[in-house]
Amino acid sequence: MLNNYDEERFIPGIYNYCDRWCERCSMTQRCLLYYQDSRREAEHLAKGEDPHAWNIVLQDLHESFQETLEMLRKHAEEEGIDLDAIDIESEFTSLQGKPVSKSPDPSDHPLHIKAHKYAMDTHKFLGKLHNVINEEIDNINAGNVLAENIEEIKECFEVIAWYHIQIAVKIQRALCGKMEAELEEEYEGSADFSLHDANGSAKVAYHGLIRTMDALTKVYEWKKSLHDDIMPLLTDVYGLINGVDREFPGHKDFKRPGFDE
Repeated sequence: MLNNYDEERFIPGIYNYCDRWCERCSMTQRCLLYYQDSRREAEHLAKGEDPHAWNIVLQDLHESFQETLEMLRKHAEEEGIDLDAIDIESEFTSLQGKPVSKSPDPSDHPLHIKAHKYAMDTHKFLGKLHNVINEEIDNINAGNVLAENIEEIKECFEVIAWYHIQIAVKIQRALCGKMEAELEEEYEGSADFSLHDANGSAKVAYHGLIRTMDALTKVYEWKKSLHDDIMPLLTDVYGLINGVDREFPGHKDFKRPGFDE
């Protein structure tokens, strides 16, 4: 539990619409989630514990839940709400008989299909690119070729690898949010939240697509032998960018906390 820290140090919700690449992020000192994760990892290491061991992860999840519950109770008290007085059983009973909608499934949506295909195709390409980069490094070490752009290409590999799955995941989340908003329009406020989240997720996907487009282009210009592998991926990325723009026009105006403000 955080005690006596300056709340202005952390940007509320900054971690909700980021790309989770903490090692490359300039905003980690403003991120509560990064602070909590780093603190927990340091505490476990100091005790000689593996912070990634399953029993430790479960312990951290339990403690995080308790912290969230305590924070919820604190805010409820400030608003004059007695959580213990809420009759959960009565609330549940009042909902009985009402139709329960299934979670939206965007798996048949063309944008979801295209994003999933891109992720699978890129995953295969990354294996080939990894081998080509290693061969180039071996040739450099042997003095057979000059060390031109190899560090930049290694960086491009990391960018392509980091985003190729995340793009599909964020597009799926965005599609789910949009579909939920369409189902929730009869309930005041809930549809607005779902659409807000959809636009935020779409913007994260768009950010990854733009960075990926740049990285793939640099690799294309670097190695002629990879042209036939890269061109279909560039075409897919271009199509996904247009698809996100078309399906989620609101992403352009979405302000990610800390990044677009």
